[in-house]
Amino acid sequence: MRDSNGMISIKTMEAVRQISEQLNPCPDLRVQPITSDTRAVVVIWIDGLVDDVRLQDAILAASRLISETKRIRPHRLFAVPGVATHAVETVSEATKALLNGCAITCVDGINRAQAWHVAHFPARSIDRPENEPTLNGPQEAFVDNLSLNLSLLRKRFKTSEFKVETREVGTATQTMVAILYHKAIAKEALVHEVRRRLEGVVVDHVVDINQVREFINDPRFSIFPTTEETERPDRVIAGLLEGRVGLLVDGSPMCMMMR
Repeated sequence: MRDSNGMISIKTMEAVRQISEQLNPCPDLRVQPITSDTRAVVVIWIDGLVDDVRLQDAILAASRLISETKRIRPHRLFAVPGVATHAVETVSEATKALLNGCAITCVDGINRAQAWHVAHFPARSIDRPENEPTLNGPQEAFVDNLSLNLSLLRKRFKTSEFKVETREVGTATQTMVAILYHKAIAKEALVHEVRRRLEGVVVDHVVDINQVREFINDPRFSIFPTTEETERPDRVIAGLLEGRVGLLVDGSPMCMMMR
């Protein structure tokens, strides 16, 4: 296999081959050439991980910009309204971006690619709490998507003191984990200890918050519980205002609160 840390080829089809080799077998990998009078361009993405409408907008915009630009500088990134982008220079960076739902544009003659943030992962809709029902309180519960869960919190917690730090855990799954705390209330020692324990989690895969709890929780024979889980955003906010630190794991509909 080709070195995944190697630079992306300046030849578009060679770049496609580099990335394909890294992902092979990957039957849902899609490659679409862009017709241009000036140079060869290809767009690469993984089917099912992208938003089709935003992807087509990015492809059309890139095609137009490339056709209108006779000389493309190596440091230039094409801009599309509403679509964030970043540069990728190695095969490893390109494959990681693809697996995170980005589309990759390779331009002939440039030894780096452009990643378009057009991800759209399958996720269930926001529903009522099942394990912690309430008659008079908010009727929204966390889901299996970290971004949606953070948006549920930010909708209610409109303060710049609400801090979110993210980490990737799991060498194979590269699961995103978010540390939540109120900067003015939470003790820095507690936040630091959560960071330290999370950085010490060295496993192949993390798919549930219970796996993380096993690694960062206090000894099992402690008579005082130091963590609890909840599916309710309002309970998380109440806990943060008491100085607790929260932990969200992408793919898990629960938040772990620590004191």
